[in-house]
Amino acid sequence: MEPGFRLAVALRWYATPYEYRSISPIFGIGISTVCMVVQEVTAALTKFLGKRLMSLPIGTRLRETNDSLVQRGYPMCAGAIDGSHIPIIAPSLHAAAYYNRKGWHSMVLQAVVDHRFW
Repeated sequence: MEPGFRLAVALRWYATPYEYRSISPIFGIGISTVCMVVQEVTAALTKFLGKRLMSLPIGTRLRETNDSLVQRGYPMCAGAIDGSHIPIIAPSLHAAAYYNRKGWHSMVLQAVVDHRFW
């Protein structure tokens, strides 16, 4: 299976509330294959991009981040964290687990950024 095809399968799964069994016929592959592809693509992205995109500041970078945030009124701070509810179609199983306090079904996206993305 070509890498581009595998990435398309994983991106479809990441971007939609679909289950593996719903993605399987779209790409003409088995349910267990969708599961395996998503796991392998996720592992590869984490291995090759994880440290580049997700890291805690240390040394000079920590000082630079802290100095910039001090200027904005946030002493002893190395980043900002926030979250957002992403609307989803309620899954058939455990739908109540996805029902938020705002009155609709969602998944929570949570992110931490440094001074450059604030």
